[in-house]
Amino acid sequence: MYLSLFTTKMYNFYFIGKISTFGGFMSFYTLSPQSFIHVRYMGHVTYSNPWIHFTRTADEFIFYFIQSGSLYLKEGDLQYTLKEGDSFLLNPSIEHTGTKASPCDYYFVHFRSTGLTSLSTSALNILPLLKKQREEAIKSSLYLSSIYESWEVSPVYFPKQWHPSTSDAFFSLLEQSNFMFYQQHENYRHRVSLLFQQFLLALGKDFADHLLQQEQIKAHKGLARAQELKDYLDTHYTQKLTSKSLANHFDANYNYLNRLFKSFTGMTIMNYLNKLRIHHAKALMASSTHLHFADIGYLVGIDDPYYFSKLFKKYTGLTATAYILSIAPKEYK
Repeated sequence: MYLSLFTTKMYNFYFIGKISTFGGFMSFYTLSPQSFIHVRYMGHVTYSNPWIHFTRTADEFIFYFIQSGSLYLKEGDLQYTLKEGDSFLLNPSIEHTGTKASPCDYYFVHFRSTGLTSLSTSALNILPLLKKQREEAIKSSLYLSSIYESWEVSPVYFPKQWHPSTSDAFFSLLEQSNFMFYQQHENYRHRVSLLFQQFLLALGKDFADHLLQQEQIKAHKGLARAQELKDYLDTHYTQKLTSKSLANHFDANYNYLNRLFKSFTGMTIMNYLNKLRIHHAKALMASSTHLHFADIGYLVGIDDPYYFSKLFKKYTGLTATAYILSIAPKEYK
């Protein structure tokens, strides 16, 4: 009875996790897929000896993708350390400079775009937007009645500094773009720009996948803790359980445990415990006619007969006597 109620509720709350590691404010970008990106210059450089970036203020976005080594930069008042596999985007009109010499090997792309916007926010604020986008994308793919209907278009989000999960695929796109840029065949700038736009869309997809996956992991951890708490209540309901004893047993703040438990079950810890005890009390009444009402209360963890009587009526709507009469065979009524 109680397990089925629990599992039904936990399905509804499966995706309500919080990602504490992404709770702080940081720089993000949002890109409209319908906007055009104009790549003005790109390349690949290798510094085998320690090298420090020069100082400049550009009038365009500059994108870096580190293939090996480290790049130490300062943009405005903020310092950044870029490691192998990191992507990084510099804003226009803000001075940037190197802060430390280091060997490095990286791709760079200078570009302009009217559809790329910088914003300072938390990933926790972006998470609901990404969830809604993913749900709508799945829904549209399931119910699209015609291939000629309008496409689903959602803004893309990615952090200023990011480490994609599959660097090789991103390096491959940049390598292809770089080769195309210096080959300089017909329409090469347009083709390179489209390829780099594909790169940024893929970067946003990688970020969204990671954020949504982390939320699921957090939800799994919360679910496991709530299940552990429920299992403990199911097997220790006959004991005297208090908020303090539960907090000590699980080495956690009771209010936190209570919120977590309620998010997955729809009821507080004590509400569940009381319902569980009354459920077992009813079973004892049905199977043991010789037990006194106070003894039944004691056996299910409630040693105060008056409190047990009060709880019993609250959760069944009947007094103990009325309940026993309602389940008694006809010949005993």
